[in-house]
Amino acid sequence: MSLDHPEFKKIIDFESTEGQELIDYLQNNTGLVIDSAMGLLTLEDILLVEKDNDLELPAWTDSVFEQYLVPLTSIVFDIWGSSEFMKIRSSTLFRDITTRLDNLITGSSDQNVLLYSAHDATVSTMLHFLGIRDQTVARPTYAASLNLELHENQEIEDDFEVKLLYFSSYDDQNPIEIDIPDCQAPCPYKQFKLTIQPRLTPDYDTACTQ
Repeated sequence: MSLDHPEFKKIIDFESTEGQELIDYLQNNTGLVIDSAMGLLTLEDILLVEKDNDLELPAWTDSVFEQYLVPLTSIVFDIWGSSEFMKIRSSTLFRDITTRLDNLITGSSDQNVLLYSAHDATVSTMLHFLGIRDQTVARPTYAASLNLELHENQEIEDDFEVKLLYFSSYDDQNPIEIDIPDCQAPCPYKQFKLTIQPRLTPDYDTACTQ
């Protein structure tokens, strides 16, 4: 993704003098070559890891980290997370999740806990895929997780209730209970799958050759 993407202009125009001065400032202070969105993301990620581990950021970051790097990389995550390529990947993951849950419900499997190790980009993409990005953040923090739970509910006949919970970190004691689009609570599992069905990639061979 190039730095002249229109969405970046909401924060700064990299084709302007101000934008070029920012790039020069970042490169001079880091020694990195920043000529794409990935360069910005790499730098922001390094600084974010340092900050999350209670390390003091260098003084030169004071004028650029929160004002430019954080919002710019949030835009990168939103663009990347909503791309067709990432939709295909999310479709594959969602099929795997629901297949395993179906097997649990029918009794052909006793695996009642599924844990998927994922990058922040994977979590971000799933938020877009499920249509719930507006209830969370663009850039998941370290150890953030999206939990899909099945609950027994007497109000739902011959089915389970689905709940989606977003934990912002490993020690989050107050997760966000997601409002599932087009599936009013208590959301039946079967209806949940039907609402997602149109978003699934029907033919991976065709999708991957386009």
